Amino acid sequence: MRVRFYEGSYGPTICLDVSTSAELTELCRVFARLARGRVHEQVLDGRTVGLSGLDSLILRLNEPRQTSAWARLGAKPIPNVVRVPGPRSGPSPAASSASFEWRNSKDGWWYCLSLARGLLEGGSDHRFQILSQPGSDDPHVELSWGE
Repeated sequence: MRVRFYEGSYGPTICLDVSTSAELTELCRVFARLARGRVHEQVLDGRTVGLSGLDSLILRLNEPRQTSAWARLGAKPIPNVVRVPGPRSGPSPAASSASFEWRNSKDGWWYCLSLARGLLEGGSDHRFQILSQPGSDDPHVELSWGE
């Protein structure tokens, strides 16, 4: 799997690119563990996925009273933003890119799981799903299979 961050036609975009059914199945497992509350955090970084334009993507289960939120880490603090300390990629600190945290309720992770399963059950042609809620200033998130 490859995770890309770029300025898309709808604004900042994070794309989860999967190229095989095994990668999509593993992403479904991640969403399912979060939706069931079995894990509260899953880190996608250079050790686990290919990255482009970002250092890491952290998927986190929100507490029941919190709302879904995307946050660019290192930006001005807003609700649901958590700074992630740690090493940055790139040859120098100036060359490093952003880290992001994606927070969702259990219902939000079930929603993402259902969309990902829809791709898995639909075949292997190029397809995509939008995983983020529309109308937000937060990064637009999509899942792409077969690109």
